[in-house]
Amino acid sequence: MVQCLSRFRTHIAVRLKLISLMLFSVTIAFSGKAATYTEPQVLTQMTIGDSFSRVKQVNMPSEELCGRNDWYILDIQLDKNKAMFSALLAAKASGQKVHFQLTGCWQNYPKITHVYNCKNQYCTNE
Repeated sequence: MVQCLSRFRTHIAVRLKLISLMLFSVTIAFSGKAATYTEPQVLTQMTIGDSFSRVKQVNMPSEELCGRNDWYILDIQLDKNKAMFSALLAAKASGQKVHFQLTGCWQNYPKITHVYNCKNQYCTNE
């Protein structure tokens, strides 16, 4: 009887560890932050500094909790962002509509991680 009880406790302990591991894995899997996708609009304002550029549109939605949502920001020091910066300059100069993927914050503003130059939000031919 004592041996049965000991096996039962061991079995329960193993099960609890497995359940804890599964819950931890699920928590980690769903802790990733979803991006905000904006609607196509013209850029109404743009600032350019030595390390970043900020842009403004009429409607400025953001699910990012950055403290300020009155501008979107792009780090122009990073080589990978140079093409996006060029696209922003061209869109501002030509009055073309652009929209963004925003992920996280940088310098207290929603951070631009993708620039779209399409007719609609999903870049389809419609």
